[in-house]
Amino acid sequence: METLPENIVAGATIETDIDWHVSKAPIPLYRIYAMQKLKHKRKMVSIELIMKFSPEFIRQLLLIQPEFVAVGYDNYNNHLPEPPLEITENLIHGLEAYGIKVYRKTLREANQ
Repeated sequence: METLPENIVAGATIETDIDWHVSKAPIPLYRIYAMQKLKHKRKMVSIELIMKFSPEFIRQLLLIQPEFVAVGYDNYNNHLPEPPLEITENLIHGLEAYGIKVYRKTLREANQ
């Protein structure tokens, strides 16, 4: 595999680690695994539009070793399975505790 230039940040959208069958994108675990195996120092993850995730999600994200993560809820009322705000904030604080920069996008109470 060809290496990426050092000034490139490789990124992926990984909204959850559960396959909710809401898009045509590769299932989340495939995207997680691909990012974990990517041999590039500069990586980022977008957790937008955040959806309910398993307790293992933070561990899976840490194995990616992202430089930064963006987290945000749905702005378009798509009725996705969203985690409670408290759970999302715990995820953010957990990532920051490991020195990962987190960009907070739309953070709000989850839709019911």
